[in-house]
Amino acid sequence: MTITLAEFFKIVETVKEIERKKYPNQEWRNRPVKDITVTNNFKMLDKMQRDKLDYFDIDAVKKYLTNYSNKTKLNYMGIITTVINDYFYKNERKWAMKKQTFDGYLKDLNDLQREIIVSGGKPTEAKQKSNALSTGDIQAFADKLRNELGFEKDALIVEFLLDHPCRMEVAELIYKVGDGLANARLSPSVDDKNNYLYVNLGESGVQSILISRADYKTAGYYGRVDTKIEGRGLNDRLIKYITDKNLNDGDRVFGYTRQALTKRLHYLSSKYNGGVTISTNSICKIVTTKAVTDAGGSKTIMQDTQNALQDISKKRGTSTSVLANHYLQNITKSP
Repeated sequence: MTITLAEFFKIVETVKEIERKKYPNQEWRNRPVKDITVTNNFKMLDKMQRDKLDYFDIDAVKKYLTNYSNKTKLNYMGIITTVINDYFYKNERKWAMKKQTFDGYLKDLNDLQREIIVSGGKPTEAKQKSNALSTGDIQAFADKLRNELGFEKDALIVEFLLDHPCRMEVAELIYKVGDGLANARLSPSVDDKNNYLYVNLGESGVQSILISRADYKTAGYYGRVDTKIEGRGLNDRLIKYITDKNLNDGDRVFGYTRQALTKRLHYLSSKYNGGVTISTNSICKIVTTKAVTDAGGSKTIMQDTQNALQDISKKRGTSTSVLANHYLQNITKSP
């Protein structure tokens, strides 16, 4: 399909109008787009079309942009994602995976551009240091928070993210008491967008903890997802924390907002982790890489690798292709 200039103008106007309504408090979305900007952007789109680029194929796009500067890559990706967003807003379920993949690549380019600006055009060491961390390093950080600093809640959150590498929705988990795994779910209505931590009690004590999430980045595609806490140590520490805090059914487990937890993780890691900051994204990269690295040592490498990615995919709500494209990194240090 070839897009004309008139059609591109309409696409830009449609996407801008939808996003103004979806994000009324984001002032930059309300700024009008100049006709000359749209026209210049179309020239770049037209070049891709004349070059027969399938700009809905992320691998083809990355190859096409290989020799461009990061800033030019951002310009091209801004145009492509505008077109994808137009399709997405017309059929969210069909285009959610495609949008997620391209948004992930666009985020990587934006992150790199910020580093370039901050460092005056030179690559910073901050990202390299973060990428060099292992799951063992993250656990050691959690142990320090707990044993040396007395920050049990923050240590639990870090350990939770090692077991469940989700996004910042961990900040707003709501405690619920279940009566066994089969009946733990509330069977919530479609309007229930809360995220729950169910403690399922049995005659011999705690049987399991179930995480049930419906408010996260890709919920529009995956819907509500349920996953179990696998680590017995984390399971027991969460139960002790809930008991010590005397939480009631319906209370928030950790009591943070997403924004507050983002700032808290950045503050604690920059101060107590040797100046190497961590985030939910960096932890997910470390966990994903370890899972795939561990799977690679078996006789059935491809199947074990796919299983490892699928496990993290369910916990995070991210496709295996996005994990493979954006969350795998080279770790030279043994986890």
